Amino acid sequence: AALGPIRELGARALDIDAKDVPPISYKHFRHALKGMHPSVSQADLMAYVTFNNTYGSKSVSAKDYECLSDDDDEGYQAS
Repeated sequence: AALGPIRELGARALDIDAKDVPPISYKHFRHALKGMHPSVSQADLMAYVTFNNTYGSKSVSAKDYECLSDDDDEGYQAS
Protein backbone atom coordinates (compact mmCIF):
# COMPACT_ATOMS: atom_id res chain seq x y z
CA ALA A 1 0.00 0.00 0.00
CA ALA A 2 2.86 2.38 0.79
CA LEU A 3 4.11 2.18 -2.78
CA GLY A 4 0.67 2.82 -4.27
CA PRO A 5 1.19 6.56 -4.86
CA ILE A 6 4.63 5.92 -6.39
CA ARG A 7 3.20 3.29 -8.73
CA GLU A 8 0.47 5.71 -9.79
CA LEU A 9 3.10 8.25 -10.76
CA GLY A 10 4.96 5.74 -12.91
CA ALA A 11 8.06 7.21 -14.57
CA ARG A 12 7.11 10.69 -13.32
CA ALA A 13 8.12 9.52 -9.82
CA LEU A 14 11.75 10.03 -10.84
CA ASP A 15 11.19 13.66 -11.71
CA ILE A 16 9.17 15.03 -8.78
CA ASP A 17 10.04 16.06 -5.23
CA ALA A 18 9.12 13.76 -2.36
CA LYS A 19 6.74 16.42 -1.00
CA ASP A 20 4.75 16.20 -4.24
CA VAL A 21 4.04 12.47 -3.90
CA PRO A 22 0.33 12.02 -3.10
CA PRO A 23 -0.52 10.56 0.34
CA ILE A 24 -1.41 6.92 0.84
CA SER A 25 -5.17 6.45 0.70
CA TYR A 26 -7.71 3.75 1.38
CA LYS A 27 -7.76 2.82 -2.31
CA HIS A 28 -4.06 1.92 -2.10
CA PHE A 29 -4.80 -0.51 0.73
CA ARG A 30 -7.74 -2.04 -1.16
CA HIS A 31 -5.56 -2.50 -4.24
CA ALA A 32 -2.73 -4.05 -2.18
CA LEU A 33 -5.13 -6.49 -0.50
CA LYS A 34 -6.36 -7.76 -3.86
CA GLY A 35 -2.91 -9.26 -4.44
CA MET A 36 -2.65 -10.93 -1.03
CA HIS A 37 -2.90 -14.65 -0.42
CA PRO A 38 -3.72 -16.32 2.90
CA SER A 39 -0.62 -16.90 5.02
CA VAL A 40 -2.25 -19.71 7.03
CA SER A 41 -3.83 -22.81 5.52
CA GLN A 42 -7.44 -23.65 6.31
CA ALA A 43 -6.29 -26.78 8.18
CA ASP A 44 -3.88 -24.75 10.34
CA LEU A 45 -6.59 -22.18 10.99
CA MET A 46 -8.93 -24.91 12.22
CA ALA A 47 -6.18 -26.17 14.57
CA TYR A 48 -5.93 -22.67 16.08
CA VAL A 49 -9.71 -22.42 16.42
CA THR A 50 -9.87 -25.82 18.11
CA PHE A 51 -7.05 -24.86 20.48
CA ASN A 52 -8.74 -21.56 21.31
CA ASN A 53 -12.07 -23.26 21.95
CA THR A 54 -10.34 -25.70 24.33
CA TYR A 55 -7.81 -23.48 26.10
CA GLY A 56 -8.55 -19.88 25.12
CA SER A 57 -10.26 -17.26 27.20
CA LYS A 58 -14.01 -17.10 27.11
CA SER A 59 -15.86 -14.04 25.89
CA VAL A 60 -17.36 -11.95 28.63
CA SER A 61 -20.09 -9.44 27.92
CA ALA A 62 -20.81 -6.18 29.71
CA LYS A 63 -23.89 -7.85 31.20
CA ASP A 64 -21.62 -10.32 33.03
CA TYR A 65 -20.03 -7.40 34.87
CA GLU A 66 -23.30 -5.78 35.94
CA CYS A 67 -23.74 -8.13 38.89
CA LEU A 68 -20.22 -7.50 40.22
CA SER A 69 -19.42 -4.86 42.79
CA ASP A 70 -16.12 -3.47 44.03
CA ASP A 71 -16.65 -5.53 47.20
CA ASP A 72 -16.28 -8.75 45.17
CA ASP A 73 -12.50 -8.16 45.07
CA GLU A 74 -12.07 -8.21 48.86
CA GLY A 75 -9.26 -10.51 49.90
CA TYR A 76 -7.72 -10.43 46.45
CA GLN A 77 -4.14 -9.23 46.33
CA ALA A 78 -2.44 -8.52 43.03
CA SER A 79 0.98 -10.08 42.70
